[in-house]
Amino acid sequence: DGDTDIVIANNAGPARLYRNDSPRARWLGVDLAATTDAGPGNARGSRVMLEPGPCGERRVATDGSYASASDQRVLFGLDHNATPRTVRVRWTGGNTEWFGPLTVDRYHLLRRGTGRSTR
Repeated sequence: DGDTDIVIANNAGPARLYRNDSPRARWLGVDLAATTDAGPGNARGSRVMLEPGPCGERRVATDGSYASASDQRVLFGLDHNATPRTVRVRWTGGNTEWFGPLTVDRYHLLRRGTGRSTR
């Protein structure tokens, strides 16, 4: 449903699920796929910005705490705005690409080298 839920696995206790059941709003998700000359690469450390919008910048990361990980997909909350958006990706290594306009309320798989290198 696009909202973020959390699962916590306790060392000596039961797992806990915290569901986000807030009122429905619009969202846009991005899953980055980096490639290298040697084959599939890693997008961790890349930066994703949503344009236009005051959503800020997100860093692709899976870091968390000991024996845990976070979803490496990037999620932007859009309130009730259904306008398709452009996403700017600054890949690890420095090159920048623009993708879109992308429809809201879904995840998009963005592959390095398939976006536009200029706005």
